[in-house]
Amino acid sequence: MARIHEPCDGCPRRKHCGGVCAALAGFAGRTSRRTRRAFQIADERALTEKILDLRDEMDSEERRVIDLFYVDQLTQTEIAETLGISQASVSRLLQKMQERVHEVYHDAVRRFTQRARQARRAAR
Repeated sequence: MARIHEPCDGCPRRKHCGGVCAALAGFAGRTSRRTRRAFQIADERALTEKILDLRDEMDSEERRVIDLFYVDQLTQTEIAETLGISQASVSRLLQKMQERVHEVYHDAVRRFTQRARQARRAAR
């Protein structure tokens, strides 16, 4: 069985794409389950890329804190001891990054919703 997102696999814009292209929009108007899945794939891909871009924009200390917290699953106290900074500094960095991810997520959802509506209208 073909994967729904195969059209994206060969797309030269795939790495930087945050939209619903004609290939995915073509799923609109078919079964609602396939349509939802196609849009979900596009949404997940766009959000993942945005979060990775956000991580790339961080300075080395911010990246280190994020990696230790989310990847290595250390506590804030353990991170503070590892990096030689206060637990309050770790908490502030995590809060700042969570706010930025929240903003990116809501912006991506808003744009995705607009594109999904446009694709559905175009498929009618």
